[in-house]
Amino acid sequence: MPRSQKHTIVRGVYTVQGGRTAYLLRYYRTDPATGGGKTVVSECRTTPQGTLLPLRIPRVSPSGMASHAFVDPRGRFFYMTIPYEYWQDAGQYNRRLVGSTFLERCEIQPNGLLRRRPWQTLRVRADVSAVAFATSGRLLYLLTGNGVHPFRVEPNGSVASLLPRSTRAGRGPLGMVYVQK
Repeated sequence: MPRSQKHTIVRGVYTVQGGRTAYLLRYYRTDPATGGGKTVVSECRTTPQGTLLPLRIPRVSPSGMASHAFVDPRGRFFYMTIPYEYWQDAGQYNRRLVGSTFLERCEIQPNGLLRRRPWQTLRVRADVSAVAFATSGRLLYLLTGNGVHPFRVEPNGSVASLLPRSTRAGRGPLGMVYVQK
């Protein structure tokens, strides 16, 4: 195994544009002894045979260790959630943000490359365990240990909390799916 891949874990693969572009959320161990690391996103083109070819180097790097990534149903934005404790710049902000989740978004350009957008702080007081979009792409739901949190997605990809702020989801929900009838 090449040394550059020895301490790499792919945490997720996300596709857009009819499967022509794929994004790999990778975790790199920067210190194998302590388990320290960072996440990066590799942008790839898919071939007709299914091979992934990198679009460019360097990769997009979030502002901390991303726990989840997802693409909106319209294929316009790539999002990453970063728990407060894994966000690199957490110490620069007041204690009101402890327990929050940060949302970073990238605009997906027509050629499949990602362009970073400003991060946004979501007032979700628990780590996100699952994500679901409404098929329209206008609503986003984040599942945490304390409920389902609904958000409205603006045309520019930013999100705004909806009322009620959360719905109880029972004990220990593991996942969710949005079904539109």
